[in-house]
Amino acid sequence: MEVVSKVKKRDGQRGKLSMKRKIFASVAFMLILSVLLTSCLTDILAGAIFSASASSAENAVEATVYDDVVYEDVEGTEISYEPRNPTGKLTNLTKSDVENFIKNYGKIDRYLHPSEKDDVYITPTEEGFAKVLNQYGVSGDNCLLKYDMIHDCYSVLYEEILDEMDYVKPYLSKKGTAEDPFIEYRKLMAEVKKRTNSTDMAVVKPYRDQLNATIGQPRF
Repeated sequence: MEVVSKVKKRDGQRGKLSMKRKIFASVAFMLILSVLLTSCLTDILAGAIFSASASSAENAVEATVYDDVVYEDVEGTEISYEPRNPTGKLTNLTKSDVENFIKNYGKIDRYLHPSEKDDVYITPTEEGFAKVLNQYGVSGDNCLLKYDMIHDCYSVLYEEILDEMDYVKPYLSKKGTAEDPFIEYRKLMAEVKKRTNSTDMAVVKPYRDQLNATIGQPRF
């Protein structure tokens, strides 16, 4: 009986040791598997982040997308907000130029004045803006001068729109005098008019109301 008892005790100890080894092996395997999985996930995430960063960098160099509009990042002279045609030299505007200006005004203007929600990766340039204008139908090598001419002609015409407004009519008898509440605006329009000419104005004038609906009050 004593020999049998010792054998059972020894077998029991071996069983416990075997179980501990199995548990240890399982824990070790789970740790190794966890490390391998973590490493793989890290590599995958790193690759995704790198890919996204590379894509953003590529877009920053090549183009910026504003909804359905793509603007190329064209190197060149920084965009000028000074009058390009201070003497009102003839630009030979066409009806097509003005109609396309109205039709695509939002896309054209957004290149110069992106909204706050836009991710801007480009710097507007004269060369880039010329490309945008040609893309949206204000065409020709002098498209920048055409753009300015349309704006300036409309700004002059806006004085007519102003005078037709009900709250302005009571002051028309004082127009151009010191008592005219809009005298400073009229002085500004007189300066802008110097940048226009009768031939280009004749092309723009029939579109006065359409330009007003598109632009509203001129921006200076």
